[in-house]
Parts: sequence; C-alpha cells; structure tokens
Amino acid sequence: EQEKIYDRAVILLFCLAFFEVPLWCDTTDSFTFLSPHDRCQVEVESGKKAIVYMSGLPHIPPGYSLIMELMVCLVLYCKLSAESKLQNTWFNQYDINYINKYFNFAGKVALWGTLLDIVLFSVDRHHWRGGPLLP
Repeated sequence: EQEKIYDRAVILLFCLAFFEVPLWCDTTDSFTFLSPHDRCQVEVESGKKAIVYMSGLPHIPPGYSLIMELMVCLVLYCKLSAESKLQNTWFNQYDINYINKYFNFAGKVALWGTLLDIVLFSVDRHHWRGGPLLP
C-alpha cells in the first residue's frame, strides 16, 4: 500500500512539471488561475509585448503547485524514513542490507533541500529554484 502511494506521488511530481507556472512568468498571484498568455508575457520594447507561444496546457497557480510539491515531498520523506526504520529494526541485526543507507540519507538531504527551496520561493519570488533539481 505504501509503495502505491509512493508511486503515485512520484507520478504527480512528474506531471506537476508540465502544469506549473514557468519561473520566468509572473508568479505574484499565488492562488489566481490565469491563462498562460496573461501570466507569461515578455516585454521586448518599452510597452510592447512579444507573442509567447506556450504549450496550451493550463497552468496551476504557484501557491497550489507549491502545496502539491510539499505534499509529495512529505510522502517521499515518509517512505524513506519507513525504509530506514525497517532496516534498523529488523535487517541490521542479521547484517542484511535491505536498503542502501547512503542513497536513503542522500534522498532525505535532497528532500530537506527541496523544503528549504519551497520556503525561500514562498517568501521571495525569485526567478530560479534549486528544489526541482534535487529529488
């Protein structure tokens, strides 16, 4: 059951990449649904806007996508913690490596980095993020 939840969370994180607002777009309206053409405009000359060709897919407002990303990270962290607990409780006493402890630890560090990135992006809407590159 936990493996199914984990698989769905990873799929949700993958799909979120297609529907979240690109970082170069206007992310100030956190919970307002806007069309991609209204949210993602490029000024080429003073006052003139360029036509930006988007995929046509609707965008999820940044606030909702951050909440979904946070929930996915929570699911991933719970799975890594459960695996670590299972390893320490049952398999260590028999010298069996159920999981790779280093990959498990690296995954937890990456998720903490993603959490920090979500907090920083929520406070200061900069046009770069490191979190999506971590997990």
